[in-house]
Amino acid sequence: MLEVNPATIKNALLSLIDIRRTNLGCEVQLPLYYPDGGSVTVTVTVQRDEYIVHDAGNGTMVLNASGVQMTRKLSQKIKGLAEHYGCEFSSGRVERRCSPEDIGVCAAIVANASRAVGDQLFVRQAIGPIDFRKEVLGKVRDLVGDKRFRENEEVHGESGYSYNVSAVILDGVASQPIGFVEPIKDHETATKKFREFWDISRSERFGSINRISLFDDSRSWDRADLIILQEVSNLVRISDAASRMQEILNA
Repeated sequence: MLEVNPATIKNALLSLIDIRRTNLGCEVQLPLYYPDGGSVTVTVTVQRDEYIVHDAGNGTMVLNASGVQMTRKLSQKIKGLAEHYGCEFSSGRVERRCSPEDIGVCAAIVANASRAVGDQLFVRQAIGPIDFRKEVLGKVRDLVGDKRFRENEEVHGESGYSYNVSAVILDGVASQPIGFVEPIKDHETATKKFREFWDISRSERFGSINRISLFDDSRSWDRADLIILQEVSNLVRISDAASRMQEILNA
């Protein structure tokens, strides 16, 4: 008959912990797991008379590997999560300083904080089309600045129909549009924005303005959707948004 044996349970848990010395310090693998199934590992180093425990950026790398971009908004959120655990978030990694007496507790705390960072993957995967749009527009606003950013501006196509362009980038004096930006989340959005950009591209007034389709490159796409968008706009991955926006601003 099975019994609840504390010693057996303790040994089973201890078997899930692995500690090894590296040239960067001691790596401690704990019985915690990121959303991608990887074990949470923290690194312990010594500086002067105190320990520094950090996650070597592992939590952030889980997000990056899944195509999640570290926007200013997400970075601030993660910083708040780290502070909730009494840790710091800097240069993509979670860390905490402690005395030798607190090293065990400190390692556990940093590991949990790092997993909380990785858990943001669940939040990002749950983003729907509307939230994706808000996320992209927030990123564009951050990149070009409030002065040169307009949202939901009315534009007329050659047909005479009016469209609300999601984001408009203005020139240096904030008087004339130099770029129209649309977030592309899925097939339905791609089809809709193709029709709108096609009509706008033939407009005498707006036809020469840069048209940019920012698409979600963290998911798989039907090649046909991307091809039709290329016919009427500059197709840009979200991960390349910063460099593309800078090109437009400097033009």
